[in-house]
Amino acid sequence: AIGSDGTIYIGSDDFYLRAINPDGSFKWRYAADGPIGSSPTVDCDGIIYFVSSDSSLRAINPNGSLRWRYVTGGPIASSPSIGSDGTVYIGSSDGRLYAINPDGSRKWSVSFPFDYPVSSSPAIGSDGTIYALTRDLRIINPDGDVDETITLYKDEEGSSPMIRNGVLYTATTSI
Repeated sequence: AIGSDGTIYIGSDDFYLRAINPDGSFKWRYAADGPIGSSPTVDCDGIIYFVSSDSSLRAINPNGSLRWRYVTGGPIASSPSIGSDGTVYIGSSDGRLYAINPDGSRKWSVSFPFDYPVSSSPAIGSDGTIYALTRDLRIINPDGDVDETITLYKDEEGSSPMIRNGVLYTATTSI
């Protein structure tokens, strides 16, 4: 991820989140408690959000210090998504999608059928609707109520959904 000041943030299997200055020089590193297998996300205030395999979502201040840590019920494999109100959305292998307030407290969580792992990043519509995917697509309003569940895949998960010009896209290896 790249911050508005040009700082590059990179997670690694060696348990470190690194910040690299725009000129390529080292800025800082933060030690997590597990490998970091997905891209971090940076909000408009420069706060860096990342996950590691220790089931944690962390918020890191631009200077590299820990702002807060939230632990889910299972390892997390996807990148966090951030809503326009600052809510951070993250899926977990415990079969839940979590909405975390900007202060690190849980706003709500939604369970998926059969506890399928939520290993893709959720998409957020312009109206705040959240689209989260495992084998089922869950359409969730900003208050955490599930508006609809659509079964898309029989035996496998889809990729992270994305919204472009009001159209929701996702992909799978199923034919």
